[in-house]
Amino acid sequence: MLCQYHGIITLGLMLFLDLLLFFLDTYLWYVVWNTVFSVLYSFKLGISIWSPWRNIFSRLPKRVYAKMLATADMEIKYKPKVLCSQIWNAVVISMYREHLLSVEHVQKLLYQQLPSEEDGKRILTAPHFFVSQEDTSIDTEFYPPDSEAERRISFFAQSLATVMPEPIPVENMPTFTVLTPHYSEKILLSLREIIRENDKLTRVTMLEYLKALHPVEWDNFVKDTKILAEENTSVYGGPNQSLALSQTEGDKSESKARTDDLPFYSIGFKSAAPEFTLRTRIWASLRSQTLYRTISGFMNYAKAIKLLYRVESPEMVHVLGGNGSEKLEKELERMARRKFKFLVSMQRFTKFNKEEREAVDFLLRTYPDLQIAYLEEVPSEEEGELPRVFSCLIDGHSEVGPEGKLKPYYRIELPGNPILGD
Repeated sequence: MLCQYHGIITLGLMLFLDLLLFFLDTYLWYVVWNTVFSVLYSFKLGISIWSPWRNIFSRLPKRVYAKMLATADMEIKYKPKVLCSQIWNAVVISMYREHLLSVEHVQKLLYQQLPSEEDGKRILTAPHFFVSQEDTSIDTEFYPPDSEAERRISFFAQSLATVMPEPIPVENMPTFTVLTPHYSEKILLSLREIIRENDKLTRVTMLEYLKALHPVEWDNFVKDTKILAEENTSVYGGPNQSLALSQTEGDKSESKARTDDLPFYSIGFKSAAPEFTLRTRIWASLRSQTLYRTISGFMNYAKAIKLLYRVESPEMVHVLGGNGSEKLEKELERMARRKFKFLVSMQRFTKFNKEEREAVDFLLRTYPDLQIAYLEEVPSEEEGELPRVFSCLIDGHSEVGPEGKLKPYYRIELPGNPILGD
């Protein structure tokens, strides 16, 4: 019976296969032309990695002025160079503080005020970085090649090369809150966790592993720490000759200097003082701990809002006493708290051990505007009943209670015990 329809079945299978190959071939051409169109469109927007260097970086100051600053609402018009210099210098200094750039690189990237040869007045000069686009040594002169600093600067420049909506004043920008759940993850690495061997077979500590991953950033960190150590000569005082004193006298041999610097390059500090060991812990946590890295990164939004608000409101800066005045700082903080909030949900906050509480205290001292929501369980007055659960909110500005604990701003009873998932 089946043999009678053998020809029809074979023809049907051939037609089906031909139809399938037709659609596969059509999809192939769709992928090809979609790729071509995407590449051409990316060139048009200026976001391609193959875009010429001059088109990305040489126009960066103009794009900062046109796409980031709401200058249309400014009562007093300032030169674009004056406004752009404040934005660009803040970006460069922030990367220096994260040890992504060395002092030499920072000096070449900053806008600087130099005395004029004609009338002796100081003039604002742009860094050579924006005009030396045809220099083949650009990668090594202004930032380390293939580094995080290069990635950030390139991403920043390419982002401004895309089509963006018209900038609005900081006062009119929408408010947003970032929520991060936390349960038992490490907040800040301890010194023991950084310098001990994680695996007996590998004999490699976490710090050594991070130093191998980020050699340039570690070298910048060590140089910064040595400068800090020289400024705090009292820490290295006593019977041992201090690093700063020995370098000042100039009688230390090269081998002796290399020996004295060995602790810095090995563990990041020479003295066990808390301010030095904490720096190494922060450096390692920023490159390995998700929570601390997230908080540190997102809290830059508050700094960016303050910067934009100050740059866009020169009249306010003048009325409130100029840069550095207490009134101005309070106004900038008020605007930043009004526009941005970072909330960490710590369910186990009341059950933290001593090390975890010290890490939270450090976070609140470093970022006073950081908000923490936690659960507080109160035993029920009736025997056999479930404990009452309250949701509490604190930040770095909360008052300290008689027991040394922070008083919550809000304490709201919940209908049950909530459990946040991953």
